[in-house]
Amino acid sequence: METISASGSTTGSPPARKQPRLDVVASAGTIPLIHRPSGLDCTSESLRTQPFYKSVEWSADGTTVIASSSANQICTYVLPSDLLEPRDNPFELGPQNVLTLPEPTRAIAPCPYFSLGYHTTQTVLVGCKDHPLQLYSLLPEEAQATGESTSPHAEDVPCRTPPPADDPRPSSRSSASSSSSISSPTSSQTSHTSPHSPHQRPLASYKFIKRETEGYISPSSLIWPLAPGTHFIAGATNTIAYFDASRNAEGPVLTIPTIPSARHIAKGSGVGMKGTVAALAVQPTSDNNAGLLAAGTWTSWVGIYDLNRAGECVATWPLAGPKRGGKCSGDGGGVMQAAWSPCGRYLVLNERRSAALAVYDVRVTGRLLARLAGRGGEDVNQRLSCDVFPSSEAEGLFEVWAGTPDGRVLVWDRAGGDEGVVEPTWDWQAHGAGSAVGATALHPGGSVLATCAGSYSVQDDGASTSESDSESDSEPHGKKLPKLRTSEDRSLKIWSIKASED
Repeated sequence: METISASGSTTGSPPARKQPRLDVVASAGTIPLIHRPSGLDCTSESLRTQPFYKSVEWSADGTTVIASSSANQICTYVLPSDLLEPRDNPFELGPQNVLTLPEPTRAIAPCPYFSLGYHTTQTVLVGCKDHPLQLYSLLPEEAQATGESTSPHAEDVPCRTPPPADDPRPSSRSSASSSSSISSPTSSQTSHTSPHSPHQRPLASYKFIKRETEGYISPSSLIWPLAPGTHFIAGATNTIAYFDASRNAEGPVLTIPTIPSARHIAKGSGVGMKGTVAALAVQPTSDNNAGLLAAGTWTSWVGIYDLNRAGECVATWPLAGPKRGGKCSGDGGGVMQAAWSPCGRYLVLNERRSAALAVYDVRVTGRLLARLAGRGGEDVNQRLSCDVFPSSEAEGLFEVWAGTPDGRVLVWDRAGGDEGVVEPTWDWQAHGAGSAVGATALHPGGSVLATCAGSYSVQDDGASTSESDSESDSEPHGKKLPKLRTSEDRSLKIWSIKASED
């Protein structure tokens, strides 16, 4: 079994707790390929590329990992029940279902009350290009009937913090016992891919149409919050749309323009925030009411909206770079992820081409509390997502876990308590040095971590001048198209997080 000891980094204060021990307990290698139309083939030899995982996240009950790939697929992995028991080698995972999308998508949103015992909750929202928003099943009935499922219970994974007593999600233990189609095999078994059709019909669809052209709007962000769980939110250019999930084939029940008018020559005249809404996050609350909605744009603006007051705009502000008044290296290329702290006081903003994560105190509009440095992503346009988890040290503190372009994962364990430029508390080499860690996702219990890696790069074939000239003659306008290649490490890994033995 692969064991990693995290390496600490020098900070202004000592680490709040000992560095943990991380073990790989399960992994999935190359993405499974199924029959696809030739027009959607993303593995052609002409491109010299292979698909890789772009994002990974946990289901609400903590039993399933949902990963999207660059081949327009969503892979569903149900993890074994004895995941954390001692083993000589980690589990080799295979997806229980592979959902092939008709077009590329920028955002997906799993059901916030996903449970293996309730088939109707095993769904995901997808926003594809030139299509309405669609709701698909992650585990179709035929996949559950033919595939060997290895499902853990959320209670089987040790929690660093106890779940709330009034958790509205169905109990995974009771629901799993009531489901006859899902069972847990012995520890010697691994999951296998079941045969499935490359085309899966959506369960529902929702209209997101631009009135002027009657064309479908492709959302750049999607979120399906747990509270109240009946509605979801989509972000697009200068627009935030609020949908009722029970209204099939209908449009949004509320549309929130982020600027007064997109057709005026002034484009809002400085009011609101102009740009494509590429990041959405709902503030966690103690009741079943929706909290404040945070929205970030590709133009590096942030807005706070109150959904309980018909989407009233609470505040907007531009992101503050290291050098005010001008762009510099590491300033970022637009917000692509927003994450609230578990206490709901702070907002973490993740930008493309940024060397740091920005932490804002929302109690004071536009107050930059800290910049979590050391990521080294200023030259990378790829989406590198992060995750947050409450800290056990003090109320209001939380941990931030984020991947880097060189295969490492960084951890800041005192976010919310430190100000200024904050270096990571520890880091470790999770994947190959030539592979970017596209996503890190912590289990709801906090003792298991999922990471995925993979990236594109331009291939330098070192061809001779004569060969280049002959090839360029066959290209249109005499231009030779660049050759792409993918990184060698394109894996998905599941890590156990244990207390250090030191």
